[in-house]
Amino acid sequence: MDENPAFTDGTIIPVPTQNTRIAAFLRIHHDKMYLCIFNFPNPHIDGQQAVPRKFNFLIGGGDFDSSTVPILPDRIYEVIERYNNAEGRTRREKKEFWSGHELMHLGFGGVLEPVSSHVFELADKTDSYTASRCCWIPFCATPLWETRPR
Repeated sequence: MDENPAFTDGTIIPVPTQNTRIAAFLRIHHDKMYLCIFNFPNPHIDGQQAVPRKFNFLIGGGDFDSSTVPILPDRIYEVIERYNNAEGRTRREKKEFWSGHELMHLGFGGVLEPVSSHVFELADKTDSYTASRCCWIPFCATPLWETRPR
């Protein structure tokens, strides 16, 4: 990760997390975009206890200046976990797909392990995935597996 120009030459955009113990920022360099998230221990007056924390914050919506963040609501983003100091390589390279609308209005979320650092790459994959390549069967078949009270 250290030799990647996005971490030495890129633009840093702070992400408001609404939690004083979680810090996040976007690092952008040309067409590469990374989301870096850090979980800090509690303050000294609270015993500096390291605890897992849930997070959910908007990327590109809310408090952001739309001209600085290249997240567009009509695009599909592949989110790849590039670094995770808590779990090592077990989850590394895990991929998820988020729409720009979800990132801007619903938020990006999860659980951070105690005193952990995560780096996610956000890549625009709108042109790579079309509706004809998506599997819609799980959404259509959901009523077959509904549970009913006995």
